[in-house]
Amino acid sequence: MIKYNLFRVLLAGSTLLAPKAALAQIDLPEEIRPEFLPDIGKDGTAEEKIYAVVGDTLIVAMQVIGGLAIIMIIVAGIRYVIARGEEDEVTKAKTTLMWTIGGLILLFLVLAIINFVVKLTLVTNEA
Repeated sequence: MIKYNLFRVLLAGSTLLAPKAALAQIDLPEEIRPEFLPDIGKDGTAEEKIYAVVGDTLIVAMQVIGGLAIIMIIVAGIRYVIARGEEDEVTKAKTTLMWTIGGLILLFLVLAIINFVVKLTLVTNEA
């Protein structure tokens, strides 16, 4: 019964994230577009369009990954509470939480590296 309820929670959470994946091809609003991505409009160069598409795709992917991480943190917490002191189940919950937090740290590192590389190439191209 617990696995069935967990499946229902994950299914409901994934349907909340589905519109982000469906709207991935639409330009991002200016308030969430990072300042290092160029605003190209319709008459930008091919290079600017590639930066915009890759940037928008990465932002949407990171939003989805962040949403899944939040769901996994909640699942780990529920598993920890349901474990009721059983060492095997507590260990599984702690492992899930540890890997989720590790994944979030990796996500932030990837974002920082991408930000650095994009700024470096934009500055190099402008010079």
